[in-house]
Amino acid sequence: MDADRDSSAPRPEISAHVASCVIRVRELDPSLKFYCDVFSCNVAVREADMALLVAPNGFHIYLHAPSRRGRAAITAGVQ
Repeated sequence: MDADRDSSAPRPEISAHVASCVIRVRELDPSLKFYCDVFSCNVAVREADMALLVAPNGFHIYLHAPSRRGRAAITAGVQ
């Protein structure tokens, strides 16, 4: 421990708040069902290849299922 630092001095709080995430999925409908069933999300916006879900705590989950045309492989994951 550094001798110059007073251990009783208040330390600044560092925090982060994540408000949303984008998740690329292979199939949109099964993914929608999963997030709605497991996390009690509501579908706020639904398009052919994407959906915006809102969790009970206000967290936004953007699900995106890229078109399979013109792509050899589609990767799924969180962005």
